[in-house]
Amino acid sequence: MFKLGGNMSVIQLLKQTDNFTNNEKRLADYILKNLDTISNLTITDLSEATYTSHSAVIRLAKKLNFAGYKDFKNALIKASLAKIEQKVPIDNNFPFNDSSSDKEITELLANLTKNTITETVLQLDTKILSKICDCLLKSDKILIYGQGDSQITGRSFQNKLVKLDKIAILAEEYREEAWNTTNLTPNDCALFISYGGQMKHYHKIMGYLRSQNIPIILLTGNPNSNLLNFSTYTLITDNQETEFAKIAPFSSQIGFEFLLNSIYACMFKRHFKQNIKILQKRQKIIQEGILSDNI
Repeated sequence: MFKLGGNMSVIQLLKQTDNFTNNEKRLADYILKNLDTISNLTITDLSEATYTSHSAVIRLAKKLNFAGYKDFKNALIKASLAKIEQKVPIDNNFPFNDSSSDKEITELLANLTKNTITETVLQLDTKILSKICDCLLKSDKILIYGQGDSQITGRSFQNKLVKLDKIAILAEEYREEAWNTTNLTPNDCALFISYGGQMKHYHKIMGYLRSQNIPIILLTGNPNSNLLNFSTYTLITDNQETEFAKIAPFSSQIGFEFLLNSIYACMFKRHFKQNIKILQKRQKIIQEGILSDNI
């Protein structure tokens, strides 16, 4: 059975037909071609249009982890609305070319940002998001693993966590990942940010962490990554960007930034009033107290 939400959107699931029967393939093909009219289709309309039966439609819905046709249809409508909003098709790897004007580039990147976040939201499992927030809040230390642009994104998240009094360390900074890893205990947690999810040395690190009962959080753009076998909690971002053939990692880092901003916001909200008071108190010390530049 497929796992919806944490790994793939309903559209992506319908495109993965290897385990579908002929009837299910026919249903999936029809739905994908008529997504914009799905809101008007009853289960009878769908079964008649595909020469299948009510039970065939229900079986497909349940195979994709929906309770029935109603839930399945609601997810399809949501996906359809998101697709309509994506007015400009964008190549995530080469969103502009040498003939694009500066104005066109800004508009294309705006659409790329919107599309990436929309697709990431469609795949977002908020139950997993909540568990990740709880895990981070109760952890004594948070070790963040990420290389290149992912490490830069991780540093931005590290900076936000300071405002919640959370100790976060970039594991691979100064090539100290081995020592940092062995310093963790089950009261801590590890956060891995890897778009391709193919970092071989992460297998060894995650294997060790798992053997020590240390919670592992994985953010990736690869729903088929072997790293999912080690992680405690996983969130998937939009995965339409290649690893190397691209102008820059626009889409991948937009997706990661959105997920991490969402995690931080939900963590902050857990103790909203208390966190606001703490921020106000510290801001006053920084602006007017002994740490002020005016003194």
